[in-house]
Amino acid sequence: MYYTLLFSLASFTSLAVAQTTTNTTRNDGIHLAISAASNCATKNINFSTVNVTSNVNAGLLALTGYTTFVTFGDSYTTVGVRDGSTPAPAVLIPPSPKAGGRTTNGKVWIEDIADDVGSPHLMDYAVGGAVTNVTLWPSKAGASDFVGQVQIFLNQKNNLDPTKTLYTVFFGINDWSAASVDGNKMPLAAQDLLNQISLLASPPTNARSFLITDDYGRGKADAKGDAYKLQIFKALGAWYKNQTYSGFKFGFVDFAPLWTAILGPTPGYAAFGYASSGYCAVNSSTTVGACSGEQPSSTFKSVSLISLQIRTTHSIGYPVIPRKKLIASWATTLKRH
Repeated sequence: MYYTLLFSLASFTSLAVAQTTTNTTRNDGIHLAISAASNCATKNINFSTVNVTSNVNAGLLALTGYTTFVTFGDSYTTVGVRDGSTPAPAVLIPPSPKAGGRTTNGKVWIEDIADDVGSPHLMDYAVGGAVTNVTLWPSKAGASDFVGQVQIFLNQKNNLDPTKTLYTVFFGINDWSAASVDGNKMPLAAQDLLNQISLLASPPTNARSFLITDDYGRGKADAKGDAYKLQIFKALGAWYKNQTYSGFKFGFVDFAPLWTAILGPTPGYAAFGYASSGYCAVNSSTTVGACSGEQPSSTFKSVSLISLQIRTTHSIGYPVIPRKKLIASWATTLKRH
């Protein structure tokens, strides 16, 4: 799911990279079968009345224009460290399915994007299972959250150039699942996410470039999840239009169409190069007993990543989407306006 999703994200990545092509050899034949339509925020969207999200690049530079990526999120984004330090190499040592502590069998999406755009310095604060604000969700007690991740970053008193630093935010999956147990606090979760972005955009950090992604249901959707991402989308759009923070820019990537296309009948997983929409690994702690040969790399879902899957699935325990580069491809199809 990771790598699949990553393909999409990497696609958004192209948002910042002028001409990016999908490397089907590197992706074991997995490829995008639908296009990631993008909108020019300044021309096509009235953020005050819009009632649906879309892929948008509202002023972000080409990704090659950033020298530092600062990332926050959950297991889709974690590289095995939570303080922005250098992670271990993304190497699998069987029977562990975690490459260098990641919940994937290789690099995560933001690492792939970084590789594709010249390897900017990566500072990753993401932690598996993270939510926007853990105080909202009793069922997630003890989990990492965006609030805490931002605080770790701020406490370090990093001196980063706002014009050369891209901040990425990947939350919502664990909030959405918690809402089914703890009640619908998704509006509060959305506001907490926006509050942290606002905090980063304020002194002393003065962050100005943000890439926000949404994949809350991973193929499923409901009213509370859609309202959550729309609330975030509209607020970011208003900040951009009104220049609430002078120079504020953002990109928004919605993975829902990608998941729907792969898991649904049109065009279906086969169109993306998958031979199955099922799982490969038997559990989340070992590669023993997992499928082998060509099957892993053509299996859409996997409970655990294994070396033979060559990064076709994401996080342990989660269904996979188009794989890391697929995500990358989805993200990279966005155009700069």
